[in-house]
Order: sequence, then C-alpha cells, then structure tokens
Amino acid sequence: MDPTRNVAPSSRQGASLIEACLALAIICLVFLGMFQVSRVLAARDTLNHAAARAARARTVGFNRWMVFKVAQVAAIPNAGRMLEPVYDNDAPDLQAAIATERPGTAWDRVLSGDLWPMFTQARLEIARIPEYLAAGNYARARYILDYEDWDSVQIIDDGSSSDTLLDIRVGQDYPLKVPVSGSFYADGEVSLVGESAIENHFPLYLEDMGW
Repeated sequence: MDPTRNVAPSSRQGASLIEACLALAIICLVFLGMFQVSRVLAARDTLNHAAARAARARTVGFNRWMVFKVAQVAAIPNAGRMLEPVYDNDAPDLQAAIATERPGTAWDRVLSGDLWPMFTQARLEIARIPEYLAAGNYARARYILDYEDWDSVQIIDDGSSSDTLLDIRVGQDYPLKVPVSGSFYADGEVSLVGESAIENHFPLYLEDMGW
C-alpha cells in the first residue's frame, strides 16, 4: 500500500511550497555571497591601482602628503558615498533611460560611456579632484572632497626604506555592504592590501627631507 495515498493533496502542495522557498533562499544566499566576493576582489584591484599611482607620484619626487592624496583619489571607487560637496545624485537622465530601455541596453550604454555625460555627480567629482590635489592641508582637502569610507584607505608602507626600489602598500578595512554578508563573515569588514613596486628615481636628483 502506498503511504502517500492517505496524505491530503493540500498537505503535499504545502510541503512542496516550503521546500521551494528553502531552495530559493539558499540560492539567493549563495548568489549574494558570490556578489560580495566579486566586490571584494574589485576593491583589491582598486587598491593595487592606488598603490601604483602612489608609487609613481613618490618616485618623481612628490612629498608624502601629495602621495597620500594621489592614493586617496585612485581609491575613490572604494570610498563609498560622497559626503562633500553635498549633492543629491538623482541622475534623472539615467532614470529615464532605465524606465524606457531594457535593463541590458541601459547597462551596456553605461559601460560604453554613452550615458557618462548624464552623470552630474561624476562631472562634479572630476572638477573637484584637481582642487583636492592642490589642497595644502587635510582640513582644506576634506572640505573640497570627501567620501564615507575614505578614512579607511591608508598608505601603510611608503617605500622609504629602500634606496633602489619603492614598494608602496595601500590598505583598507573594506566594509561588506551586500545584504546578508554577515552570514559569511561576521566582522562586517575585511582588511585588504594593494601593493606596487617601482624603481626609486627621486634620490638621483632630490634630497629626501622626510616631508
């Protein structure tokens, strides 16, 4: 005798629904975990780029304050929401493209740069970066341009210990902001380090004053 014959159809359907919901929850959890990992890997690449830009600035003779600013600018993709200047980033043209075009088409246009002129905040940031690099002190610099997570990006080794090679390392306690990321990593942030090495040129024509 088949034991399932005595089970009501509604009970079997309810059990199937619960199983489907559990499977969907697990799939979503795995997907979000993979998405967070991809963001962490992209953040590490950004720090490698920041270290390379800082090494380039250092090897041509810029002082440590300028090198720090160069590294910070290169790490803007990791810096989170813009705090200064205060700007409400509505991007109406982008919203219109999303509303009238297929998502894939709008995404391709963003990647190709076709929608870039529509991003008012991006133009504002590009205009402020030269002013930020020209700032003479920390307070003035952060009044010109600042981001939510910028303080977590720091040069942890400026390569000053070597006479022939600059090995600059830029670190960040990168915040994990993808939903349910705490299910995989409880700390809420992960320590990342980007590194770049370049020949040390500035001692050939400049004296390091320790600035």
